[in-house]
Amino acid sequence: MFFESKRWPGEVHVARALIEGSLDREPTAHVFFESHVPWLQVNDNLPKRLSPSGQAQATAQRKRPEGAPAEEGDA
Repeated sequence: MFFESKRWPGEVHVARALIEGSLDREPTAHVFFESHVPWLQVNDNLPKRLSPSGQAQATAQRKRPEGAPAEEGDA
């Protein structure tokens, strides 16, 4: 439900969907976005941040030539 990381010092990440009612502030980003369920449509303007493993995978995909097969371990 809550998440803290050295990557984002001073921040506490909260799974908003688990909290009923209003909060004292609005969300500022979607994190671990690559793991969202496929049927969820996110139609807001908040930034979408990847997890560290998601960032590494996205970087590897950008470096791979178009049409090249994925390497073992790529998902």
